[in-house]
Amino acid sequence: WQGNPQTSQTITWQTLNKDEARYLYYRAINAKQWQKLEAKVENFDNEEGIIYINTITLNNLKSNTDYIYAIGNNNEILEEGNFKTANSKNPKFIIFGDSQSINYNTWQKTLNNAYNANTNSDFFVNVGDLVDVGQRYGQWKMFLESSKDVIKRINFVPVVGNHETYVGDGTFSMPTYFTQQLKVPPNGPPELQGQVYSFDYGQIHFVVLDSQFGEERQFVPTSLKIQKEWLQRDLANTDKPYKIVFLHRPPYHSSAGNNLDITAEFIPIFDLYKVNMVFSGHDHVVAKTYPLKENKYNSAGTTYFICGRSGTKTYNNKEQKSYQEYFYNITDQPTYFIVEFVNNAFVVKAFKQDGTMIQENVINVNNGK
Repeated sequence: WQGNPQTSQTITWQTLNKDEARYLYYRAINAKQWQKLEAKVENFDNEEGIIYINTITLNNLKSNTDYIYAIGNNNEILEEGNFKTANSKNPKFIIFGDSQSINYNTWQKTLNNAYNANTNSDFFVNVGDLVDVGQRYGQWKMFLESSKDVIKRINFVPVVGNHETYVGDGTFSMPTYFTQQLKVPPNGPPELQGQVYSFDYGQIHFVVLDSQFGEERQFVPTSLKIQKEWLQRDLANTDKPYKIVFLHRPPYHSSAGNNLDITAEFIPIFDLYKVNMVFSGHDHVVAKTYPLKENKYNSAGTTYFICGRSGTKTYNNKEQKSYQEYFYNITDQPTYFIVEFVNNAFVVKAFKQDGTMIQENVINVNNGK
């Protein structure tokens, strides 16, 4: 989404030729008449040549309504898809850890298995390191092609990871391939537009942060400060009772050593505004902290999850920390999470790629906590 999930929908597609598929046809599933719109077209210049990015945001849609759409030109339809606008209910969503791979067959199987077992999901999240070399279009081409069957049916909430800043020669860049291709709400700080954003769905306020302070230091040296100030304003201004944050590097990590990640500087803000849950990737393990406030156990505190990996890369140098109630370094299969709001509680389940459940948590909430 770039706008309100109840009344708008952003659809983006890529073509090799500028006029190949400039039009979007759409209608509510129970309507007879199609609407036709012409896309905004942007040149995406990359190492393989010029790709054309076509984008349309549909506005003034009916909430809680199924729509179908088709992409094409005046003579033929090239792709079809569907979506459902949000309602006032809290969403069911899927979360994937790092999908970075040499090829993306493993990611494709993980994504498809998760979606096919949960077709009533409202969106899916990838918590960063979508691709292995973020400034190389060949990686994105494989990632998007592998994602296509699902991404044209439910919304995608993307998070920037450190690999999105990799150029491939040992240097870093701002994640421009990420921001040019993935259209997210434009409500983040100007210096990090397309990388930091928030949106509301049901009673939940969702926040997406960018944890790549080191890789982006030469471009935005005050990234952490900018985000902390924006995050405080953003959380202070929401009237939603529940709050969930996504960021790539976990504030409570599983790496060797005792120091918290630099993203721990966000923790006092999470504490102040009573964030319910924080979901991260990066460590390629499945882990859950005790509910924490001021770095101590507190039954009304924030629970931090690390969401495994959905691609091929595994680590052997991870360990359970004292603040983690659950830890599993899963190396045999990729994983995914399912999150639902049931009976005044968040139910968070972790699954292996083959559908075997490995963990279930019930996060009770009371007055937004």
